Amino acid sequence: MKRVNPANWLILASAFAGVLMLAWFAYWSFIGTGNWATVKGTVVTSEIKEVSRPKRSNEIGPTMVTEYEVILEYRYTVSGTEYTGNRIWSLSRAIFPSRAQAEDTLAKYQPGSTVDVHYRPSNPADAVLWSAAMLPTRAKVGIGVLLALVSLIMLAAALWLRSRSAPA
Repeated sequence: MKRVNPANWLILASAFAGVLMLAWFAYWSFIGTGNWATVKGTVVTSEIKEVSRPKRSNEIGPTMVTEYEVILEYRYTVSGTEYTGNRIWSLSRAIFPSRAQAEDTLAKYQPGSTVDVHYRPSNPADAVLWSAAMLPTRAKVGIGVLLALVSLIMLAAALWLRSRSAPA
């Protein structure tokens, strides 16, 4: 009978826990925004900021990479209370690899323009402009397929480890 190192099971369990945590975070941080309430807001300021960062190990080219961040501020009112927001979406800052992409996004958010603001009903100060409700159905299906594939890979790894511990 082959013995499987218990560390293998620990690694698999840790990876599975990490995938679950990532899925939970993605759901509540972005997918969950699809159920948030929506009000009209007004863009107060908007600009593009050039951001330099060291290149990642999987990137080719110069040691520093220039990206473009869309920074904006908007105001909205919920139940008579005015709030100020600055997030475009919930998962990260709005950073683009090219200035043209940043300018395309910025064009939609000029000062004085009216925007849909999606806010968490239990905490109206938590708001974004891009919600999961805006995702096309194909993207939602793609996210589901991706999570299903990760689950199948984890299952295959567990079965492989189990087969290694079975009698020869």
